[in-house]
Amino acid sequence: MEVKGKTRPHFDEIDIIKGIAMLMVIYGHSFATFPIDIKAGFSNDIQRCITSFDLGLFFCASGFLFSLKDSWLVFLKKKAQRIVVPYIFFCCLDVTARHLFASFTKSHKLENIFFVILNGEQYWFLHTLFFILILMKLLNGKQMLGIPLLLLTIILSLTSIRSCKILHLGNIIIFFPYFYMGYLMRLHYVHLKNYLSFLPLTVLFLMLAIISYYFGKHSPVVIYYVYPVISILFVWGISLKINHYLPRLKTILSHFGKYSLQYYLNHLLIMLVAFYVTYYISLFGGIRIPIIHLLSCFLSAIAISYAMLVVEKQSKYLRMLCGL
Repeated sequence: MEVKGKTRPHFDEIDIIKGIAMLMVIYGHSFATFPIDIKAGFSNDIQRCITSFDLGLFFCASGFLFSLKDSWLVFLKKKAQRIVVPYIFFCCLDVTARHLFASFTKSHKLENIFFVILNGEQYWFLHTLFFILILMKLLNGKQMLGIPLLLLTIILSLTSIRSCKILHLGNIIIFFPYFYMGYLMRLHYVHLKNYLSFLPLTVLFLMLAIISYYFGKHSPVVIYYVYPVISILFVWGISLKINHYLPRLKTILSHFGKYSLQYYLNHLLIMLVAFYVTYYISLFGGIRIPIIHLLSCFLSAIAISYAMLVVEKQSKYLRMLCGL
């Protein structure tokens, strides 16, 4: 249901979509190799079928919510508060933690914080998102420029430039099409929503996603765009159904969607803790079942991130630093 506020409409399904995407990101990061090797217990497909489109789903949702109504000054102020400040703060925390706990993290030197912030590193998603937002603001809604840029970035992402680590240019090129896809969806959502709500079409997207992944997982164009786009449309359809028919699940997923930024920041900082929790559960509990290890790591990361969120919400300074 769309709830109109004073300034812009709110789409409940977007909170659900972001919640699903956040849980998929944590799932993808739960395949530890140290200090316990969880990844070895699963085929590459178990991890890759999710991680091939989880962040694409995030960028698509961000593009859907993108607005041109603010002036440059207001726009930059909002993005600084929401993205830049928590990005810098958590980059500093990450570098400090890796140095202080070097024996646990396999880090052997103190990284240069300036270059970490400049190049994205651990929190590259926010780094990439910020530059895409700036690019979209520069385009100013002009589709005569946006559509060619969309096509150009798709072509470039299939070349070796996708590996460019300078300012994470490769990621900007790879994920701009997803952001712009979400932006275009928002422009035509009144009609598009009716199609995405159609259950047979949702089932068709699921079948096409399975088929495209199975037969095209060795093809860059399929893995980078065909399979992810189909999967995003499938998740979108599922989210619309959850929004209307599963209120309890909607509440849970909307929580992760509402605080997706904080869960993203928090879980990356403490993922190694979740790895060690799983390691000690395995060591002292004698558990050798890979799926139990995966669930343990996944649930531990969520629980610790939630505890951090509760603490962060108690202080206005922490709220500011964490983008709340």
